[in-house]
Amino acid sequence: MKIAILCYHRLGGSGIIAYETGYYLAKYKKYEVHFVGLEPPFRFYRDRLPNLFFHRIYMENYPVFNYQPYTLSLASQLAELIDLYQLDIIHSHYALPHATAALLAKEMASRKVKCVTTLHGTDVTVVGSGKTLYRITKHSILNSDHVTAVSDAIKKDSEKNFNLPRDFITTVYNFINPEVFYPPPDNTPSRDKIIFTHISNLRPVKRPLDAVHIFTEINKQIKINSELWISGDGPLLPELQKAAAVSKLAPRIKFLGVRADIETVLQQADFLLLPSREEAFGMAALEAMACKTIPVTTAAGGLPEVIDHQQSGILFPCGKIKQAAAAVKKIINDGEVTRMKNTAALQAVNKFNIHQIMGQYEQIYLE
Repeated sequence: MKIAILCYHRLGGSGIIAYETGYYLAKYKKYEVHFVGLEPPFRFYRDRLPNLFFHRIYMENYPVFNYQPYTLSLASQLAELIDLYQLDIIHSHYALPHATAALLAKEMASRKVKCVTTLHGTDVTVVGSGKTLYRITKHSILNSDHVTAVSDAIKKDSEKNFNLPRDFITTVYNFINPEVFYPPPDNTPSRDKIIFTHISNLRPVKRPLDAVHIFTEINKQIKINSELWISGDGPLLPELQKAAAVSKLAPRIKFLGVRADIETVLQQADFLLLPSREEAFGMAALEAMACKTIPVTTAAGGLPEVIDHQQSGILFPCGKIKQAAAAVKKIINDGEVTRMKNTAALQAVNKFNIHQIMGQYEQIYLE
């Protein structure tokens, strides 16, 4: 089978899942996989495989355009790739612009090809639900050969927002590769410091400032030796650095930047602070769990499907800083940290294992 994958190349859960899907299919199933976009997806150069390709989309600089028409360029060049490489499946991550471009390419190509679309969240809950792009989003979903969503929450929201038939969309959860995300070795030196971390693209929807406030509040409520490690980059980075600089805990707040080896950060951390306003699934939370890091997250979107409250992590209402801090304090005071770490790791590998989830995608492709 020959598969093309369309995704955003920037740091984010959808791009990571798209790349790991292609990598798995190429390495373990020996399928021919082609990524198509402006840049290679995040992590693409981690391990080169002879049947894993990247095709760059080139844009025309034409004076009449007020903006470069990426969707049209993607569709046109993708149609050529379908014929040139005899592709069978186009798997689009995000309805806009990728599913739209895939459908256009399908119409233009000489070879028959099937289109699978995976909905990751904001493409349907924010962008696609707006008046200006509602119709094209719904059209792209309805005309895909198969549509999946990364959580039941996104599946239900999408079916409701676009007035789709019940169970038109299939839930296929995001996943972790246990060969990459796994607990720290048993011989890891013990330490008397508790490490908190926040990992995101530092956009307003992730509420990264709340992570700093929760960390500060925890240290008010309980006397502990602790640090907060912030990984990622994005529009709120300057504001976040400013807030950290004026904090009484400034020396204990570290900025790690964008890390390709985020698993090594998680293996050293005890708690992940993820106070997002919205999360379609919560990839960072799942990766943390696999590394025995306890996620402390809002009960937003698909996160309650990933985390078993008070067993494998903590769920709290968005913006409730003191409530989140009190929950962490209780875990520490009650000596529950080790138990929750173990439960989180078991749940991650048993329920969200790449080998199980990829079987679902492969079955969709074969059908």
